[in-house]
Amino acid sequence: MNPTIILLMLLNYSAQAAIYYRFFYHAFASEQPYAHGLISFIIFSDLIMAADRLLSFSMHTVWIKSVFNGILIIIALRLIFRASWRHIIFQVFLPFLLLVSFGELFSVAAAQYLIGIDVTATLEVEPAATAVIYILSDAIEACLLALASRFYGSSSTAPLAPRLQFTLLAAMLFQIMALTAVSYCNLYSSVSRTLPELVLIILFTASNLGTIYLLYMIHRNRVLHEHAMVLGIRESVMDSQMRFLQQENVKAMELQQEITAAMSDLDANEASMAQLAADYHAYRSQVYSDSPVLDTLLKSYAARFQEMSIRFSFQIQCAMANTMDPLDLVGIFSNLLDNAMEAVQANPPDHREIRLNVRRAANVLSIEIDNSLPERHAAVSKRVQGEGIKIMQGILQHYHGSMESAIQNGLWHTEAICQTGSAPGSSAGSSMHA
Repeated sequence: MNPTIILLMLLNYSAQAAIYYRFFYHAFASEQPYAHGLISFIIFSDLIMAADRLLSFSMHTVWIKSVFNGILIIIALRLIFRASWRHIIFQVFLPFLLLVSFGELFSVAAAQYLIGIDVTATLEVEPAATAVIYILSDAIEACLLALASRFYGSSSTAPLAPRLQFTLLAAMLFQIMALTAVSYCNLYSSVSRTLPELVLIILFTASNLGTIYLLYMIHRNRVLHEHAMVLGIRESVMDSQMRFLQQENVKAMELQQEITAAMSDLDANEASMAQLAADYHAYRSQVYSDSPVLDTLLKSYAARFQEMSIRFSFQIQCAMANTMDPLDLVGIFSNLLDNAMEAVQANPPDHREIRLNVRRAANVLSIEIDNSLPERHAAVSKRVQGEGIKIMQGILQHYHGSMESAIQNGLWHTEAICQTGSAPGSSAGSSMHA
């Protein structure tokens, strides 16, 4: 074989490996170093090219080579990404095969009918025509796989039901066979047509319509899954605050009973009465906000921070009553405080600090939170944290707001800004420290 053709094939296999690996990296949502897996996959691709060249010396091995190459790619994905066979084959490799098959057929048709290159006579024979076909094929496949990566890279993709997954897989396999049959009928005149072209076109169109409907069902399934997760998180937050409120009510009733008992024997128990009164006033003085919902929420976090030896400061410098829906208020503050708490909980006790500052100018509300930088990686659920951030962003967008984070003065600083409907109150707010 011409050495120039071999060099072009080596470059083409390496370029395809880089394009394919980017798709696989997003499809598996991999967290390993990108360059390390890319180099391994390129090496596998070159080995596949060598095996393909060895098989090409024997006759009638077109389908054997295709199956063999597919098996090698699946093995490479198993070794690099450590995913299950079922996940690799049904959820990643077969969609990839559909996209690559369409890209290959489209590039061959474009080269033959638009550019005028005789693909069957020049591919891997004439260097110039081979290079043009390789470049066209790689460009089309890169575009298709890049678009597909937008879907596979979504962290909120809901799992498909087995029946829906099987139907989508059947549609993909049919499209591969239909495209292959049409392309062979057009490229090789010696191949007899097993089905009229009109029948193939009708079947292919019906398959596309079915695929569009399935994609709509996938989108609907994902939206319902996201709504269910949001409702579940909100319900768990409200349950947690309700339990804390019940505990606070029990504490208040116990203090009131003890004060009532002590007042009946005031002369004999003057010192005990003074201590109980001081405890009662200390409890009543811990008012963080004029909003009962926000005040209860901050009290619950204050108790948790004290148990975890976290230094904290809550400064609410404006009136918060009736500024927004109570569920939205809980969603913003609980997620901000949860993220800060998870970031500092693994630090030594003297490096755990959280500061909350809330102020308002006109109808713009600013919520700032600073926390110590994590000194080591904490075992935090990325999925739950990601859902919490998505909930906050959705609430802030509803109030025409936004959120930004950065490192300032050695602390992790997060600021959420949104608009409120009510005018600023005249209250100076309150602040508490611990």
